[in-house]
Amino acid sequence: MPDTIRKRNLDTLKARLEESNLFTWGVDPSVNFGKVTYKKTELPAISIFARSESTSRTDYGTDSNALIIDIGAVMLVPRVDGDGAKENVFDLSELTRGELISAAVTANFGDLANKFEYTGSDVEYPADEDQALVVNITCLLEYETAYNNPYE
Repeated sequence: MPDTIRKRNLDTLKARLEESNLFTWGVDPSVNFGKVTYKKTELPAISIFARSESTSRTDYGTDSNALIIDIGAVMLVPRVDGDGAKENVFDLSELTRGELISAAVTANFGDLANKFEYTGSDVEYPADEDQALVVNITCLLEYETAYNNPYE
């Protein structure tokens, strides 16, 4: 059986985030669907989470789907001693947030999606500089399928 339109869209996003040299982290991240925990040796990494989806029938007989997607980047914070430590973490989070948004919203879905847009973000700062920094963005993917048929 072929993949659903939803899965094809998610695969397109994953492929975009896997492209080389999108991020200035020194190493290209691994990109995974739904992975929550990582070992230090697996970082940096990006996780994609397909969240809630709503569907409504259009006037011309198709399903209009709106899928919320969370994308999280996880990385170890480089050790910086002294007064600059917190600024280093903040600067890294802002750089990561910007690069993650830019990479995601430039994914080319072709005719599989009507709209893909950034809708928000949050940052989970580490308790100390030896822990992981997590930068999450949320995007909205809108796409259509045949009525009650996720494959067409």
